[in-house]
Amino acid sequence: MLAQKGLDRTTISDITSEAGLGFGTFYNYFASKEELYQELVRNALGLLVKSIDQRCERTPDHRERLRIIAEEAADFAADRSDLFVLLTTHPDVHDAAHEGVEGLAHSLKGWLRRGFDDGAFQPVDPDIVVKAIIGMYAFVLRPVARDARRRDEIKSALTRLIQGAVIGIQENPSVRREKGEHTA
Repeated sequence: MLAQKGLDRTTISDITSEAGLGFGTFYNYFASKEELYQELVRNALGLLVKSIDQRCERTPDHRERLRIIAEEAADFAADRSDLFVLLTTHPDVHDAAHEGVEGLAHSLKGWLRRGFDDGAFQPVDPDIVVKAIIGMYAFVLRPVARDARRRDEIKSALTRLIQGAVIGIQENPSVRREKGEHTA
């Protein structure tokens, strides 16, 4: 509802009616609709981090972890499209978004650092890589939030972009054959 009507046009009556709560009950939990919105953003980004962490913990493969990071972000944008659009476009979310993005950055940096420490990734500043990934999330995933049918296409593209940037661009074997080089 917040994404459809916008935070400014959504009333507390709208929220309580949609939730099946009494108007006064709302104020037992939140001081304002802005506070509710901030909590929704914090919670959603926390769930994204938890999902990334849980899946990455299950694999020792650094390349697979990069794929997981891209997939989880695309799924987040598609499955929580209303929230994702608000998160990337609404100014009243700044504090909550900042906190949530900091948590996401910390998680990503932790997973990336393992790959850097093991020599699996190019020697690139992890802070720059994390900022680049989060920047891609903010802009590349908007089409997924608007049209979930593009989810797989965007997942694949994000995975290739992130892996190419962090692991290094792998030359296509068919190009090497055309140059007369042998492939192993």
